[in-house]
This record gives sequence, C-alpha cells and structure tokens, in this order.
Amino acid sequence: MQQQAQADSPALLEMEHSIGYTSKYPDTVHFHPHEKDTLIYNIGGLLVIENLHDKHKQEFLRGHDMEISAIAVSNSGKIIATGQAGTVYQKTPDAPILLWAYDTRKPIAVLKGMQECVNKLFFSPDDRFLAGIGANNTFIVWDTRDGNPIHTRVTEQPFTMLTWGDVDTVPKHPSYTLITGTQTAVNINKLEFDISSMQYFLKTGVCQLPNTGLTRNYTFAKCRGDLLLAGTTGGEMCVFSVYSSIYRASMPIASNGIIGAALDGDTLYVGGGEGKIKKVVLTGGQWTLTHEA
Repeated sequence: MQQQAQADSPALLEMEHSIGYTSKYPDTVHFHPHEKDTLIYNIGGLLVIENLHDKHKQEFLRGHDMEISAIAVSNSGKIIATGQAGTVYQKTPDAPILLWAYDTRKPIAVLKGMQECVNKLFFSPDDRFLAGIGANNTFIVWDTRDGNPIHTRVTEQPFTMLTWGDVDTVPKHPSYTLITGTQTAVNINKLEFDISSMQYFLKTGVCQLPNTGLTRNYTFAKCRGDLLLAGTTGGEMCVFSVYSSIYRASMPIASNGIIGAALDGDTLYVGGGEGKIKKVVLTGGQWTLTHEA
C-alpha cells in the first residue's frame, strides 16, 4: 500500500529557469565585458547572471530588500555593483549599494550614503573607484578596496549626468577625470592624490556653457578622450570638450527624447523615444546621422 501511494503521488516541481526583467529603471541590463554570452540584469531585488545560449545556466544573487534600481559592471568584469530603491523596512529610506565579486558570486562590501533611490553607478576604468548619484541629489565616490566614501556632495538640483573620463597613469598615484552634470551645469572634476594627507580628493571644475545658458535634462553621457557626448530628454546630443572644459555644439537626433546610447569608436548608436535606433558617425570633426532603423 505504501509503495502504491508513493507511485500515485505527483512528482515535485523543480524550477527550470526564470523568465522576466524589471524594466522600470534604465541601465539595468549589461553584458559581461569578457564573457560575451553572459547577461547581467535584475528581476525585482534579485541580481540575475545567465548564459544566453543555455537557459539552465542562471544564477540568482540575493541581498537587496527592495527593487534593484542601478547596475554597474567593472571594466575588468571582476566586480558588480547594484543599488536599490529606498527601503521601507526602516525609519529612513536608506538605499544601500552592494559590491559583488563576480568569481564567487558573493557580496564583498555594502556602500552607504544614498537614500530614496540609487539612480546611476559607474566604475572608474581601473575598477578602483565607484561613483554614484541618488534621488536625494547626492553624489558619492567610494573606494572599492575598502568601501569607504572619499567624496560626498549634495546639491539643490538633482544630478542627471555621470561618467568617467581619462585616467592619467604617469604619476605613482593615478589621477582621474569624473564628469557630473545637473540641469544647468556640467562639471569636469579631477580626482587626484594628495601626498600630504595620503588621500584622494575631488577637485570640482566648471564647464563653460553658452552665455544664454544651457538648461537640459541629460539621459546619457559618453566620454571618448576630449569628447563628451550627452543625450537629452529634448532629443538632442550635446558635445563638450573635456580638456578645454567648454560646450561645443548641439545636434538634434530624436523627436521624442533620447533614451540611451552606445559608443563604439567613432560611431554612436542612439535609441530615441520615437522607437528608432540611429547611427551617428564622426567624420572630419563633425557628427553625421547616417542610418536609422
């Protein structure tokens, strides 16, 4: 009778894989920089690492108590940073950032200082620093080696632009260029090591804008040497000179705002709010729209 009951009992269900993606926040889908078939994204508060060609190779990293709102992958591919929306389980809406070791899939640090929501995260080109901007108008730079913040700034206007520029590796302690922007200002910042205090400090530099002003909400920023390309909700691409800290020009691209972009050498691929992807090429010092789909 017992054997008959076991034979008649239904088999236990085992989850094969999960299908889904929380698309509420931008820049939360990334390819691993060196494992081209590995996709990194989130489903709610879960960080998902999966192989595009094998649906069974799917891993879930748990550590957030709210939905993940920002994801960054270091250039080496060794570190992943994930930020979340402000927690509702505490008196203050803290929005911690987790650093994950890609090899072990384990958290290695918890970075604090943000509240309400983490909007953008970017690693420096050498993985040494992580910069982030939050919904509470906060801009923070952390040292990824120990998780300590080295610079914190709160402004009256929210930050909408964040990206890293060149790294000067000639000195013993490299110096970095870090670009931030609000609705009315663009800053070309320098992160440099101070020998007297044996610490890194961020020196803020102001980018010269037109005399009439330049009020924009930026959706992306890509830096290529001296060129800084920034898309706006108005559908134009603004061009800045990083080395001269000056605004150069604007180019209308999309009729319903720019959603995001990918830069490949002298070619920029832009996704517009009207549902089109456009190819913009740098030729003879000028950016030209050549294709759209």
